[in-house]
Amino acid sequence: MRWALVKVCVAVTTMVVVAFAVPLGLVIKEMARDRAFSNAERQAAAIAPALSITTDRDQLERVVASAGSDDGMAVHIPA
Repeated sequence: MRWALVKVCVAVTTMVVVAFAVPLGLVIKEMARDRAFSNAERQAAAIAPALSITTDRDQLERVVASAGSDDGMAVHIPA
């Protein structure tokens, strides 16, 4: 009887942990995605004025470097 009670307790505890862990994981994933998009939008907004003024490669490289992008940023200029 005790062994059956232990099994039930373990099963209930596991279900409770899973019930909290799965939604928590989904929320963390969504927050990371939102943070990445907001950082990308902020960096794009920082270089947008320079893109509207010049197409000189050296000036654009300085602007992209000063935008604070650690991972790197790609700027495609029409020919």
